[in-house]
Amino acid sequence: MANIISNCSIPKNAFSMWDIAGYEKIPSDRIKQLMKDTLSRATQVSPNKSASGLEKFFNEIGCNDSYINCFNQHWSLQPFARAIKLTVEKSMRKTSLNECAFANFYVSKSVYIDWKKKGIKYEKKQQEVKAFTAKEKILQTSIRLPNNYVVKHFKDVVKNKLNMNISEVVITALDFFMKQHKDIFGEYKGEIDETAIQENKSSLVFAYCDKELVNKLWKTLQRINQVNTPPIKFGEFVETALAEKLGRVPIQYTNPQLFEEYKQTMMENKKLENELKEVE
Repeated sequence: MANIISNCSIPKNAFSMWDIAGYEKIPSDRIKQLMKDTLSRATQVSPNKSASGLEKFFNEIGCNDSYINCFNQHWSLQPFARAIKLTVEKSMRKTSLNECAFANFYVSKSVYIDWKKKGIKYEKKQQEVKAFTAKEKILQTSIRLPNNYVVKHFKDVVKNKLNMNISEVVITALDFFMKQHKDIFGEYKGEIDETAIQENKSSLVFAYCDKELVNKLWKTLQRINQVNTPPIKFGEFVETALAEKLGRVPIQYTNPQLFEEYKQTMMENKKLENELKEVE
């Protein structure tokens, strides 16, 4: 089914992204490209390519994904990007190859007004699936900087070229600076904050892989399944591959408790060796 960005109907209590573009002074060609890219990525990943399936996939899952939801790429839309929804309407006309559907994106008026007039960023309700919040649990610090040419240039580059969170770039810059001046700061190791580690027991996983690698995998599985019984499912293959890869990850990341026990055992063994040497 061919999906085309169009001004199709949206809920009465919502603004279309065309409206938002006008309010935020975003060029029409830019907002259209963001919509086209988001629709294209959602279509690629959605397991159900029908109009209703695509709409449900984006509104429940895709809107939370920073790769699928391209509205995250625009500075003015980031505060409420996850609240942006998709609507798809089937068209009566057909293309020469298949059916055609019109797609449009919109956001609740209350969400946008809360941000525009009150500065309130969008947060998903408790009953909705919430993305990882590990960063929110990390202790934070604030630093007041003069808004001089150095800071302004830094913020402009981060905003317009890097498409990254300023706090993340600042941490990277500090890390680089300290490593370049070890004579002052000395050596330091990164620490893992277990209180910021979140669980995710969902059995549904989305990832983005090189298309040639995926193509090779599909063809390989087809060859295997032609001559072997029972057949291997794609999900089973990926699960096994992940388990094998995880098995090669250092134990300090996969099982911190066991790693601490291992270190304690090594310390005790070392202590015992020293005691035995003293006896000899």
